[in-house]
Amino acid sequence: MRPSFAAFAVTVQVLFILGHAFFLFTWMQFWSPGHRLVWIIAVSILAFSFIVASVLAHRYRGSWVRWVYTAASTWLGLATYFFLAACGCWLVWLARQRLPDRGVALALYGVAVVVAIYGVINASLVRVRRVEVRLAGLPAGWSGSTLGLVSDLHLGPIRGARLSRTVVQRLNQAAPRLVLIAGDLFDGTPCDAAALLAPWRNLAAPGYYVAGNHEGYGNEGDYVAAARSAGLRVTGSEAVELTGVQLLGLPYGGRGAIPRFDAGRPSIALAHAPEHLEAVADAGVSLLVAGHTHGGQFFPVTLIVRRIYRQFAHGLHRVGGLQVLVSYGVGTWGPPLRVGTHPEMMLITLRAAD
Repeated sequence: MRPSFAAFAVTVQVLFILGHAFFLFTWMQFWSPGHRLVWIIAVSILAFSFIVASVLAHRYRGSWVRWVYTAASTWLGLATYFFLAACGCWLVWLARQRLPDRGVALALYGVAVVVAIYGVINASLVRVRRVEVRLAGLPAGWSGSTLGLVSDLHLGPIRGARLSRTVVQRLNQAAPRLVLIAGDLFDGTPCDAAALLAPWRNLAAPGYYVAGNHEGYGNEGDYVAAARSAGLRVTGSEAVELTGVQLLGLPYGGRGAIPRFDAGRPSIALAHAPEHLEAVADAGVSLLVAGHTHGGQFFPVTLIVRRIYRQFAHGLHRVGGLQVLVSYGVGTWGPPLRVGTHPEMMLITLRAAD
């Protein structure tokens, strides 16, 4: 384990311990449950579950690992809302200046459970979002064409070949001219990458793929090889001519390195993350499509991500002459839930700018 990652893991684990201690302490103060030692032992074990499950998922394969990782990840999401419920309990206590109330705790912790259940269900329902983008100089043969944009499937311990089949079926039904895959196809854990991507062999349109940061957490060579064997064209730092429109691959971590292209003609940059936007805009790129942010995936992380990426956390926006389109992505990372966002694949209709 690299020292930097070990330090990060220890920091995260300390935060998990403190968060679990806080919501358990609050529950005990407000509800006064019996068998307190049992509660303390159970929650202490759960406080370590996600880190342990993550280590197991990065070292081993098998259905038992998937079950452990899924359970631990789901618990982490629920624990987040238990923490918020605990904060709410003390806010009510401060406002009322009364002794802890069992009814308040039951109501707020109950809401936490309902929200977490909603988040898990919501995260499994992939939407299709249609967006119209106008590009200057777009050839007549491209006007009205549809592009598919998918990102962040995070195939691995939680999402598998079933999600791949669902996405490919939706894309084939929409019949786009081509499909852009903006990274994090994989979660970065050991897996049968070829099996997870097997449904992509049935993709009717040409598919172009750029790797994301999570591919770098595992054996990126295996992931890239699986993508190629599934019929996807892997775009590194290169420009691909698409008969009138240029597709530019921008690899994650490339610090804004842009392949040579003709700035006088329409261009689409395929990137994993909406980063180095000023450099991309200055180069004269017409449109950049990306994922990575998940929009924050679930509240309250949504607030943090919007603070970091501002408007570029999701949707269609501009930086000078550059249009930037960011997807929420299809899958999830960590807790398999979405609250305040939804899993989506995008269908982009191109039009010539007036």
